[in-house]
Amino acid sequence: MRKIILITVFLFLTALTVTIFYFSRIKLPGQNTTHVIDQIPQDAALVFEFKNDPQFYDLFKESSLLTSFIGQKKADELQYLHNYLLKQSAPNLSFGNQSIFISLHPEINSSTIEMLLTTSADGIINLQKALEAMVQKTDGAIEPERIGNKSIQKITFPALKEAFYLSINANVLAGSFSKDLLLEFLDERTENKVSDLTQLSEQQNKNSIADLYVNYKQFPVLFKQLFRHGQDDFFRFLNDFPASSALSLNYKKDALLFNGYTKTDTAAATYIHVFLNQQPVKNTIQSVFPINTALAVSFAYGNTATYLKALDQWQSRLHQNKQAKALFKQIRQETGVAIQTAFRQQLGNEFAIITTAENEKIAIIKVKNGSELEPFLRNISVNPDSSRSNLKYQNVPYYLLGEPFLHFKQPYFTVIDNYLLLANTQAAIDNYLQNYHNQHFLNEDQQYYAFNTLLAEQSNVSFFVHLPNSYPLLKNMLQPEFSKTFNQKNSGWKNYFAVALQFTASESNFYTNFYLQQNEIKRDSSAL
Repeated sequence: MRKIILITVFLFLTALTVTIFYFSRIKLPGQNTTHVIDQIPQDAALVFEFKNDPQFYDLFKESSLLTSFIGQKKADELQYLHNYLLKQSAPNLSFGNQSIFISLHPEINSSTIEMLLTTSADGIINLQKALEAMVQKTDGAIEPERIGNKSIQKITFPALKEAFYLSINANVLAGSFSKDLLLEFLDERTENKVSDLTQLSEQQNKNSIADLYVNYKQFPVLFKQLFRHGQDDFFRFLNDFPASSALSLNYKKDALLFNGYTKTDTAAATYIHVFLNQQPVKNTIQSVFPINTALAVSFAYGNTATYLKALDQWQSRLHQNKQAKALFKQIRQETGVAIQTAFRQQLGNEFAIITTAENEKIAIIKVKNGSELEPFLRNISVNPDSSRSNLKYQNVPYYLLGEPFLHFKQPYFTVIDNYLLLANTQAAIDNYLQNYHNQHFLNEDQQYYAFNTLLAEQSNVSFFVHLPNSYPLLKNMLQPEFSKTFNQKNSGWKNYFAVALQFTASESNFYTNFYLQQNEIKRDSSAL
């Protein structure tokens, strides 16, 4: 069963899939969302909550968003558990119209990502007897175990290769295919719980049919398991993000949309915090993303002076302001160019880092007057007389704009129509310009245009993944086991078009949107 999680864990859609197949039409007791979440082990990276309501299942009944994720064989296995365990009723285990939580737990120094199911245990008098009544019509077996003063119920079925473990603690029922994770749940020490997770208000939770909770503090462990080198540059900004999100589901037949708030520890010196108090603006820079864009992260701010002030504060907290001043002083002494002053005078209000399908990284920076800025850049380049040169000094972009430009050490550059382009090779610049001059932009694609209409018009920080364009990159970026599963023909990901995550500054936190859209394909209503 662990392989199921491996297929889609980096987007957490597996949890949603498991929800449908495991728990269709079951009823679980309890309404206290806060109490249940507070009992989930603190190493949970993602928690999915859904209301056990017929409306929830009706929304997905005819959707092919589900089976395509995991393949028919795995769907059949989940259906088996649904039919022969969770669909059954028993005395003292009468499930109400309550909330169910599924959490994903990446393990340190392991390639395993475990899953935990939790819900309120109100009304359960004798778990073992209730389970025995539920499986009496099957070939399943229940074996009770004692761990200290705790009782665990081990459930096995001949058709499944792994045992499922259940237990109750603090009036919360929990189940997992991992015995170790269940024991972690039974550990009552406060520091082992995920109690600082951002949660929805009582009214929002009541009106929502499903919710997603994101614990970014666990992303370093998650990324280390997913990616060969711990993380890719694209995901680096979420790797050191001391925050958590609480998002509610908005459903479309061909898309999943979540929105809500992200609360962050503002004391931490992370780059995203530079945008915490920036006015959101209409995003336009994606209009010049090339047709072969695979990954993109973009940044925007309403007031350049306010952004630069926050950037200076971020650099100061990292004790980098002295290095920056020393570099700019050296450049001025050797070339006569006050590059920081010249750059800041021409800086626009958006910039982005894109990775193409060919794994070329390009920075796009909106400027006010490119023809006025370009001479200053030429004068600090290796060959000032050439239009095909790179910067002479290292780390200039990093000290001008911060962390997104960490790996643009001495980039090649050009200016076109008030966009400054940076890349680590001249070939990357040339390839971009070819697309630009031929008007081969991503927004010329009808499906991207339709996807873009789903996104919030304004934001400060946005992540975008074009799934078809990113397959070759992800195959090489992911750990071998994840890469193999992701690229299987029946994994389902080839049915999906794009993913986006947007953060919009709001009262020292971020309003957050998450989107996943399916390809334009003919859907079979009998897929489930």
